[in-house]
Amino acid sequence: MMPQSNTLRLMLLNRTGTLHRTLTLLRRLRYNIVSLHVAPSEVPDCSEMVVVTDTNISPVTVLRLERLIDVLDVRFGPDTPLNATAAGAPARNGTTPDASSHFRAQADGVHCNEAA
Repeated sequence: MMPQSNTLRLMLLNRTGTLHRTLTLLRRLRYNIVSLHVAPSEVPDCSEMVVVTDTNISPVTVLRLERLIDVLDVRFGPDTPLNATAAGAPARNGTTPDASSHFRAQADGVHCNEAA
């Protein structure tokens, strides 16, 4: 069972429309966003987004966010570290832990590669 929290941390591909699709999903699920922060991550071509709502976020919402193609990782809580490597960005040694998540992150020819 996932812990209840009103804070989400997301790792997103830095592409046109990603922020809009992510926030539209939350709006459709009737979440009132109290705070929103988006900034470049340490992984090139990716951004970190922190969303705070006035109600607890359900595990079903997390599953729906994870289904968005440009969302690489979703975590509960403000201090939970994001894992771009497990979400499909190549690890420092150039390997990828899971081929299916690697394919998902490379959809439409977009890659989140770490600088050499």
